[in-house]
Amino acid sequence: MLNPANLKHAFSASQYVQATQDILLPEKLTTRAQWIIGRSQCLYRTFERSELPNKNGESALHLKIKRWAPFATVGFHAVWTEHCVSVWAWDQDKANKNIEEVGVQPISVLPESVYYAKFSETRARWLASVDSGNIFQLWVAGILVVEKWFLKRPSAARFDLFLRSLALPSSLKMEWSRLQQICQTPNEAEQLDLLPTPWGAKNKTWSIVQKLPWEHNLLLIIGFGILTAYIWIFSASIAATRSLDIVEKRTAKLTEGVESVLDARSTAELLNNQTNSLLLLIDYPSQTAMMVDVSAVLMPFNLTLNGWDFKGATLEVITQGNVNTLDVVRDFETLKWIESASVSSLREPSQNRFVLTLTSPE
Repeated sequence: MLNPANLKHAFSASQYVQATQDILLPEKLTTRAQWIIGRSQCLYRTFERSELPNKNGESALHLKIKRWAPFATVGFHAVWTEHCVSVWAWDQDKANKNIEEVGVQPISVLPESVYYAKFSETRARWLASVDSGNIFQLWVAGILVVEKWFLKRPSAARFDLFLRSLALPSSLKMEWSRLQQICQTPNEAEQLDLLPTPWGAKNKTWSIVQKLPWEHNLLLIIGFGILTAYIWIFSASIAATRSLDIVEKRTAKLTEGVESVLDARSTAELLNNQTNSLLLLIDYPSQTAMMVDVSAVLMPFNLTLNGWDFKGATLEVITQGNVNTLDVVRDFETLKWIESASVSSLREPSQNRFVLTLTSPE
């Protein structure tokens, strides 16, 4: 377990790497973590988009991954492209155990590969893994179609056999001579630093406000908040008026004697307290208050609110827009009613799911 006294940068998330034998800790320890699965701990393959149905394609992909990956509990990251879906899979039980032993709160669990810069052209490269060994990558038209981890660099003959065993997506196939030329060009393994934030595809999420600009979303949220507040105030006013009418009628009937007057006064105080209690029954934070606070966090990042799912103890928010999600998580955790926040990438471009855990009511 990490020593809490050594943890700094409360609103940041350092990179913790799950290596073959141990966990590689960052220089600056934080309670939250970008948990990185070392490439030696992952499997990689591509799935043809033509093999997946247009509807429920994500569910179909999940089934294919579970059949392919030899883990009891499969953790995976999928990058959706026009031609295929690139998938890294790992042992999620092992990852959960390591995370618990280190004692951090992961805001993301992703493979090492997505923390290296991607290519937009067709080329191959060797990378020195942050854990051990070397990673071979083949990019075709900006799509990672082949990735393989080797503990030791294979000989030319064995590497040639490996190339002959490759099965490229049907729409990205190339002649053997060109494939051999591209893959045998790089010599030395590149030593690259991990990117501060990963790249990757997003999941599909539909929303009635998906295509509205963020300004319109903000106006809708503000308008809804004002309407909700007006309804609450109007309802409370009616309840208070009715309660006061009852008190006045009872007081008028009980003015004949001192005891009757005292009884009427006690009744009036009781009803007044009940009326005030009605005004205090609005739980904080209400969804209206949460919407206003969430909008205030999203506005500086030019993010569009695409989804809202309040489950009592947690709130899931789907956003649209390119942003450093770690900064958004940091701002969410400054809200008084949020105990913790985490983020995961979705399939659609520039979409993220933020899961906000609410503080326990006092």
